[in-house]
Amino acid sequence: MAGSKIVFREYTSDDSFTKLTDIPKDVSEIQVALTFARDYDGVGSTQGKFIPYWDTAIVNPDVIANFKSKYPSAKVLVSIGNNKRHFPFKIDEDRVTAWINAATESLTRIIKEYNLDGIDVYYEDIEVSNPAIFVHCIGELIKTLKLNKVITRASISPNIEINDNFYRSLHQNFEDHIDYVNLFLSVVENLTGNTNQEEVLEKLKPTLNQYPPIKRLLGYSSIPPPPIFFVVSKILLSHSFINGISLKVTSFSITYFPPQWILDLLQSPLAILGSCKCNL
Repeated sequence: MAGSKIVFREYTSDDSFTKLTDIPKDVSEIQVALTFARDYDGVGSTQGKFIPYWDTAIVNPDVIANFKSKYPSAKVLVSIGNNKRHFPFKIDEDRVTAWINAATESLTRIIKEYNLDGIDVYYEDIEVSNPAIFVHCIGELIKTLKLNKVITRASISPNIEINDNFYRSLHQNFEDHIDYVNLFLSVVENLTGNTNQEEVLEKLKPTLNQYPPIKRLLGYSSIPPPPIFFVVSKILLSHSFINGISLKVTSFSITYFPPQWILDLLQSPLAILGSCKCNL
């Protein structure tokens, strides 16, 4: 992509990442984001005490160690967050310090147990009285994990709808500790073969421009991704407007989209479809 290396991230709750067979030369780093760790126990909130909710029976420390041994450039992250309106980020103002302490302790334990490299913040539903609560809690969590050398990678994953209220301020206040901003396309409606790619790009630009190009990843949050996602991604990659892409993958889905196909598509002649008249 214009002679540069890119990041490819897979979001998964199972061991689909172990099925990768070849890493294209244009991919500098494979990232696996395990979904999710949550501070909920099935009954209610545990107030910052995070629990792994990926399939720990098949994604265990040995599986992760073997994968990282096979692909030395691979990084495995724990993704904290929620899916739509389930398991929201919800903290009372008088619980902020206690939440940060509990989250730091529990996530440190998970990261060390599974030999993980970083954290991804992927909250779609945030229920707080003041956006500053989210910014402070998540920012201090990331900062502490970084300063304690528990992690080497920190990522935030907004969508367009919630970016301005929460994630933009989070990055502004803690940008020195945040390595990637993964913008999900989940709110771009009706992404089909008939969608005008210029319109999609114009809708993305204002949000992407809030972050440094080297940090930007573009993601799609449903399975499988539509062809236009790859067209738009190729355009942005070829202009060095983003530094990589991310997708959700699960072996148990009836629409299973193997991660190897994704990497192969990025190398395909699909780029010829990516002629764009928009000004990037």
